[in-house]
This record gives sequence, C-alpha cells and structure tokens, in this order.
Amino acid sequence: MDVIKPLLARFSIPLGDEEQCGKRDPLVFRHWLPLQDGDALNATEGDLKLRLWIDNQCVPAYTPVELDDISRYVNIFVETLIVDVSGIDVSDQLAEVIIKLATELNWLPEHISSTYDLSLIEEYRAIGEKIYSGVVRQFNRLIAYVRAVKGQYWLHEYRPDPNNMHSEFVKLRAKVKVGESNWLRLTAPGEDYMTLDNPARERFIAQEDWQGIRSHLAGERKAPLVGQLLTVADEFRKSGHRRSALTEAVSALEIAVSQFARRAKPETWSTLLAGRSRAACFRNHVEHLGTTFFR
Repeated sequence: MDVIKPLLARFSIPLGDEEQCGKRDPLVFRHWLPLQDGDALNATEGDLKLRLWIDNQCVPAYTPVELDDISRYVNIFVETLIVDVSGIDVSDQLAEVIIKLATELNWLPEHISSTYDLSLIEEYRAIGEKIYSGVVRQFNRLIAYVRAVKGQYWLHEYRPDPNNMHSEFVKLRAKVKVGESNWLRLTAPGEDYMTLDNPARERFIAQEDWQGIRSHLAGERKAPLVGQLLTVADEFRKSGHRRSALTEAVSALEIAVSQFARRAKPETWSTLLAGRSRAACFRNHVEHLGTTFFR
C-alpha cells in the first residue's frame, strides 16, 4: 500500500519588476503591518489552499522598521509577499523523486530519462504548474483589489511565464516540503525557452539592412518617428497596457498620414484615385479632415 505524504509549497513573490534594474513597487501600509498569524490572507484555487502573508523580512533593508514601535511609522513598504500552498498529497515514490531532484545537477534529457521514472517526472511537472498557476492568479487578484480600492496605482500584476518554469521557480524562490522533510527547492524538469512573441521575419536584421544602419550612424538624423511610436506600441501591448498601445499606434498613424500628405503628388495619381479627392491640394484635404498634428 502506497504511503501518502502531504506537500507544502512556498513562493516569495517580489512586488515590482526586478528585470528593470531591480525596480520595486511596494505595498504601502500605514502605522501597521499584518505580521500576526491571524492576519494572513486565505484563498482557494480548486483543491489548493493558499495562505498569503508577510514577515519582517518582507520589509526592505533600506527602510528598517522597529516592530516594537511600528505605530509611529506613517508609510511602511512591503516588497515581498509570501504564499504557502497546501492541499496536495503525493505518493511515497513521487516524494522520493522530489527529494532527489532537489539536489540534481545534471538536467540533460538523456540523464533524466535514464535515472528517473518519467511518469513520476511528468506528475511532478504537472503539480508544479498547477501550484504556480494558482499562486500567480491569487497574487494578481490581491494586487488588482488594492489598486482598485486603495488606489495604489504603482502596483502591477505578476506576468507569468509558464514556458520557463525552472527560471520562474528560481525567481520566486519556490521550495517545497514533503511530509516531514526539510525545505527543498521546487524544480521543474524540462527545458526553458526564450520567446520573443513569435516576431515576424521582417523584424530580424538581414544582410541588406546593414547598409541602412551604417548610413544612419554616419549621419545625424534621428530614428524614424513613426517606427519609434510603433515599437513603443508593441512594447505596451506586450506588457498588457492595451490602451497605451492604441494611443501610440494612433499617433504613429496620424504622423504617417501627415508625412505622406507633405510628400504626395496628386497630379501623378491615376484618374480614378485623384477623382476621389475633392481638395485641390492633398495636404489641405488631410488637414481639413483633422487627421494630423501639423496645423
């Protein structure tokens, strides 16, 4: 008969984007911190039970707080949120795999397949993905609520990267306990992937593009404004800021239309196309429609 052991996972989620030079966007408390056991937040995600809490280590070292006299602090920054996850039981065989993988150094596929039961590896991977998904979702629900109710606009939801679970577990300092074991690092067997949102081929620098880059650096002109705005729009879209992306894209369109109007020569157009413009000057026609910044 298989022995069933409870699994407990713990994540430490940074508030802010560490990839942007360690930039942090903290939760801000006033005269108080939820440091008692009863202050922890509880949530459920299917059969998972999540406990969201903080301790004094979540307060940044550069703003030390004397916890014995915390009421005298007006603004208290919290830069990390800890999430514990329970509700999963694993077999004794899987527990052994989890413990062994915690100290594994060789992650080559051929080594993993020859050393471990791949069905247990797959089960472990599925558990990790399930826990990770639940943690991110409930963390983002908390952030969305504080943004909406308390107006802490600087907070941002965590952007998951399920294609790179190993890196995510390292970033979130994920660890597990199986039964009565010590804390072990939570691992994600498999490969990580670097993705660029599947960019189109025309975004890659080809040999024929190099001369244009060479000419640009040899001169003094700035990079094309329309292209700059469209790139910013792409960046906003990628980060989930759709409204800002749309604003940048519309600005790029307006400038492109204005630039086209200044260079266009309607007299060279075909009779059919020229007949659709009622203005003698195409630029005046564009300005009359109000689609350009240049008045």
